Amino acid sequence: MNAASSLHAKRERERLGALARLQTLDALAEPIFAQVTRVAALVMGVPYSAVTLLDQHHARFTSHFGLPSCELPRDDPLCAHTLASTELMEVLDLAGDPRFVDHPMVAEHPGLRFYAGAPLVTSDGHHLGSLSVLDSRRRARLSLTEREALIALAQIAVELIETRLARSAGEIARQMVESAPVAVLYADIAGKIIYANALAAAMLGTHPLELIGCPAESLLPHWHEEVATLAQDTGASTHHASEARHAAGWTIPVELTLSSCKLGEQIGGYGIVMRDESAQRALERENAEAHAFLDTIIDHLPAMLFVKDSATGRYLLTNRAGEELMGRPREEMIGRTARELYPACGTAYEEQDRAALASPSSEQRFENEFTRPDGRRVSLRTTRIVLDGPDRPAQYLLGLSEDVTEVRRAEAEILRLAHFDSLTGLVNRHSYVDRLNELMVSGTELALLAIDLDRFKAVNDQFGHVTGDVVLAAVGERLQAQSSRPTWSRASAATSSSCW
Repeated sequence: MNAASSLHAKRERERLGALARLQTLDALAEPIFAQVTRVAALVMGVPYSAVTLLDQHHARFTSHFGLPSCELPRDDPLCAHTLASTELMEVLDLAGDPRFVDHPMVAEHPGLRFYAGAPLVTSDGHHLGSLSVLDSRRRARLSLTEREALIALAQIAVELIETRLARSAGEIARQMVESAPVAVLYADIAGKIIYANALAAAMLGTHPLELIGCPAESLLPHWHEEVATLAQDTGASTHHASEARHAAGWTIPVELTLSSCKLGEQIGGYGIVMRDESAQRALERENAEAHAFLDTIIDHLPAMLFVKDSATGRYLLTNRAGEELMGRPREEMIGRTARELYPACGTAYEEQDRAALASPSSEQRFENEFTRPDGRRVSLRTTRIVLDGPDRPAQYLLGLSEDVTEVRRAEAEILRLAHFDSLTGLVNRHSYVDRLNELMVSGTELALLAIDLDRFKAVNDQFGHVTGDVVLAAVGERLQAQSSRPTWSRASAATSSSCW
């Protein structure tokens, strides 16, 4: 293949690519192209006209007037000459021209004689085909005016072809904007609304046509500030919370995106996209109120509540009861670990945390003795629960600590009263007998000593039972003080005591 053939093949590939890219076969089915061929025929005073496009294998009358749809082989003489010519081509008598005398549309119906075709050349130089006018009679050459008119119509056809995709894209965009779930408006450089979709009109309480021509500032109270911010911003758009004004006068919270639309280097207008945030703001208020209510409940719980990060062990939250129980303000606790806060017992607390994390599906309860910074010792019963978080499973460790100091003291006192005499501090009769039976059953050697308080009745009679009780208590204390080994002592109602 020589250089000329290679260049021709390259140009043909580019031409076919342009034909496919412009989707011309689809474009010419539109009614506007039928009007072009009709006008061409009427202006030239001929019965036939057609737009002929040449693809890789065929020549097609894709838009035509007075002619039926027709598809000819690509090597058809008329097609070949049409594609080869870049100027308006005229044939005054097709039947008298040896190049076309045997053409089926010349030799047969409709018996064409006259042909004039203006090339369809795109803006980047690709020859797509021609706009032709035809007659079954021989004619004189076209006048200069007719030639200029045919060339102008061919240029119009090319422009329509080239702009079709843009028009289609614009129509698609318009339909998308109309069906978009957001309000869309467009303002010109002067700030006048020149387009509004149905949702924008509904949001603002009016009809789309009533918005046309309205100053943007009448719809957006902060319009001038919005435009100034956009001018200062390095991007092509700004996005933030703003307000719009309803036709009834109230303001609507909106999420506003303002974009500048440029024509060349100059701003040609502004695209406005708004989302009604009324429901979202109401939901945010409800959530804030719910959070505030929950915070109030948490802060007034009678027990300490705390939350830790399970990975770091650091406190994330505690309540007022936690401050009082631990003897520290929450500001000192948040962000620190138990070991940092309580060196003496923090390690044990962290071991309990790990035990709870090892069984995340169940609550874990622990009890500890804790010494507050003021030196007071308290008994704490803590329930630990593992919670999933937004970032990962088992992200948080929730704890509820109760001060059970008084409960444990009461339990100890109940236990003491169950086994010891409240007056003398010695074991009571029930415990004494049980212990004695245990020793006897086990065969343990023991010594039993009975001590009688002489004239104790006289003490009661002379000084009263209150004084007698004081004497008994003193005897109990002395007996316990004299016992150098583990000893059980009991005072009897008969003013005697026994020990072993």
